[in-house]
Amino acid sequence: MFLKDQPFIVYRICQEIVLHLPLKFSYKLASAISNVYRWLHKRDYFTIQKNLRIIFPDKSEREIIKYARETFRNFAMHLVDFLYFPKLNREYIKKNIKIEGVENFDSALLKKQGIVGITAHLGSWEIGGAIAALLGYPVNAIALEHSNRKVQDFFLRQREEKGIKVIFPRDVARKTLAALGRKEIVSFLNDKDYFGSGLELSFFGRKTLIPRGAAVFALKTKSLVVPGFTVREAGWLKFVVEEPLSYKPSGNEKKDIKEITQKIIAIIEKYIRRYPGQWYYFDEL
Repeated sequence: MFLKDQPFIVYRICQEIVLHLPLKFSYKLASAISNVYRWLHKRDYFTIQKNLRIIFPDKSEREIIKYARETFRNFAMHLVDFLYFPKLNREYIKKNIKIEGVENFDSALLKKQGIVGITAHLGSWEIGGAIAALLGYPVNAIALEHSNRKVQDFFLRQREEKGIKVIFPRDVARKTLAALGRKEIVSFLNDKDYFGSGLELSFFGRKTLIPRGAAVFALKTKSLVVPGFTVREAGWLKFVVEEPLSYKPSGNEKKDIKEITQKIIAIIEKYIRRYPGQWYYFDEL
């Protein structure tokens, strides 16, 4: 029983540490631990370097190694942000997080259109959904189910207590259509296909399966496609909402899905290039 519950126990112990230490110290501690993790998981470390060489063929080996190390440090700090959720509120957001572009949410909702939110495993994406929900936006997030029930419940509680409505894959069609029908935001992580059913598109010059769901639901519900990212910049967390991606249905559904998905990938590529040490993709491109 202990071994089965071990992941949950680790999360809870780590959360208690984070909640009882100054946040800056928790970041420093997480950064130190990430160095040990990187040493123990060299395969992930080398995979990240390999991907970075594909994305940045002109960068020196020294720069590639620097970005790879930053990736582990930033991922550790992302986990700290997630564990800090119980203390996250509007006052904290006002004091500690830079907000850019939320007027793009406002204008979309004023048009009485649903929003297909696009993001990636970049920066501190978990806190992005919480920020939007705490600012008063109706946020739904599609999330995978965890194999450990206690960990699953822990993750679910973390998100729901901040106002995020979670949609699991088994309910994705029904609940996503319903949420967009209510003119709410549904957030998609669009840089990794977990089910092998995506479109084969060019991603940093490599043929890669890319999830098509965001484009499919946008077309079916006439929703706006709005990218948003939460990244670290000069010691701050910055929550950025981009303008909606432009698309005009042609009547050829297959063609339209491909075109929208290509636009989604283009904006994700742009942000990964801008923040190369903040993309947490541990598979080979």
